[in-house]
Amino acid sequence: MTMAKNWLVLASLFVGLTPVSAVGQNGFPRPLKSDVPFLLHANSLIETESNVASEHNTKKTLSYRVANPSSGVNTPMARPEFVILVNHLSPYHLKLYGFESKPEHREILLRKKKKNVAQPYFLSIDQLDTTVFHIRVDDVLENGEYCLTPDNSNKVFCFAVY
Repeated sequence: MTMAKNWLVLASLFVGLTPVSAVGQNGFPRPLKSDVPFLLHANSLIETESNVASEHNTKKTLSYRVANPSSGVNTPMARPEFVILVNHLSPYHLKLYGFESKPEHREILLRKKKKNVAQPYFLSIDQLDTTVFHIRVDDVLENGEYCLTPDNSNKVFCFAVY
């Protein structure tokens, strides 16, 4: 092989590699960033939008809001799957909620007049190795905005289904 062909082959190998494309022993891509869920698309991972929801509490309602009406992270999958490398975050404490899009923000209405309104979607969690977990959404999600959030935390990991 000529020197130019060697460089071309080497360059094409580097183009195919991304920071989240390392494959674990179980065949799933392994995230290189911990405590952030990544959407699983075939053999690649897409980092969810990490954010902090602000709490809005009135006498009659409790809601959580995230800036911007939509997430920049999208998936066409109605039953998305995630891979997460855990360090401090427990995947068993994650809940999936749908957002309502408003002109300036996304919002989850949790309580209205002392009644719980928003219900989390069902998730299945499989442990792939000691620190990597596979999360599947059991329900079919309609097009819209969603987030995974740990119990008792305002941290949210947002994405949209289109």
